[in-house]
Amino acid sequence: MSKRNSGGYRNFIFLFVALVIFFLGFTFAKTRVYLASLALTPSSAGDVIVVSEVQDNGLTKVELRIRTGTNKKDVAVRLSVSSADSSNIKLVNKDGGATSNITPNEELVSTGYWQFPTNRTETKEGEIVVDFAAVNVTKDGYSSKTYENIASFYLTGVKSKDNLQFKFDENLSQMFSKRRPVTDIWE
Repeated sequence: MSKRNSGGYRNFIFLFVALVIFFLGFTFAKTRVYLASLALTPSSAGDVIVVSEVQDNGLTKVELRIRTGTNKKDVAVRLSVSSADSSNIKLVNKDGGATSNITPNEELVSTGYWQFPTNRTETKEGEIVVDFAAVNVTKDGYSSKTYENIASFYLTGVKSKDNLQFKFDENLSQMFSKRRPVTDIWE
């Protein structure tokens, strides 16, 4: 083999190895960023809580509050409400009249950035089941580090707010991020 041919062969091998290392490094870096995007930290995890308070008019106001952490796309909940001391709780509006749905936060509605495709309730066997979904339609989504009211409803027939029991259906309650890939961020 001549010196001229062996130098070209070595250059080809060197270039081939360099390209393979570059490709593997790029793939590793991309995979690492992807896996990091899936990791939920306390500041990026979402949460939904229920807060209740007895009003002066005898009704109990219940608020669904969300903390998104990261930019949120949408939230859907199925919440069961019951009372340990009464099977006569009823869903009512803020004036005490009968209603069959809950009230989205007026501040969110007025922005035009939110839609509420699911908003219904069902009363069965001494409990009220609330199905509610809220979708933020902006490109960047909604972000909050503190708990913000997303919807509220009122109950009558509650003897003590301490006896109210709230339970989210883990299979039907989810909060999704706007980031790619779309991730359930409810902790």
